[in-house]
Amino acid sequence: MLRIHVNDPGHVGELRAALAEGDCSTVPVSEDTLLVTFPLGIDEDDARTELLFFLRAWQARRPEVEVELLR
Repeated sequence: MLRIHVNDPGHVGELRAALAEGDCSTVPVSEDTLLVTFPLGIDEDDARTELLFFLRAWQARRPEVEVELLR
């Protein structure tokens, strides 16, 4: 499982919805942090790479929002 931190909690719901469209499950850990689970069959290294790509694209359309993939 991977965790994502969002600097603006107001965008967490939007990010959760976008990840759900990509077949990722999310669970809020706090108001600004999500725990992300990928579909079965994807190892953690591949999941991290895919998630980084997704987050960069998502954030590019929202320059006011900062997202960070936590370890």
